[in-house]
Amino acid sequence: MVCRSVRNQLSPHLDGQLPFKTARRVEAHLERCERWRAELAELRALKALLAGAVPPKAPPGLWDAVHAGLSEHARSQERRPARSWLAWAWGRTPAMAAGLAVLLLASILPVQYLAPGPKPSGVSIDELIARHAGYCARQPLLEHGRLHYLVAEAGLAEAE
Repeated sequence: MVCRSVRNQLSPHLDGQLPFKTARRVEAHLERCERWRAELAELRALKALLAGAVPPKAPPGLWDAVHAGLSEHARSQERRPARSWLAWAWGRTPAMAAGLAVLLLASILPVQYLAPGPKPSGVSIDELIARHAGYCARQPLLEHGRLHYLVAEAGLAEAE
């Protein structure tokens, strides 16, 4: 177990809140590590001091002041007029604008990208192949150390 991670587990280990396997690993580490054993001893001492301490008492009049403050808050809520739906909506204008923008994008993007593409240009596959063959015929080829042109070879092949 990494030494740094044991420090964060000392308090839960002391309170018995760690899973069994993790607690066993912490205990095994504490057997080898004096630093965290001392830290655990300090935590035990602090816990014993807190357990033996006298419970604090509220100062006189605290609960009366809390009760009066809550009562005044409740009365102020009753006096405040209810907000209309328009006032409620006006306060949320930025959030509603962002929501509408998202809805608009969600409706436009599928139409933009999933709509049928442009109509074919009217060139057939045969015409494309013929154009490509013509382009290739105009390109020189290196064969057996000399340049030949497909057009010239095609002419020779027809003559034979």
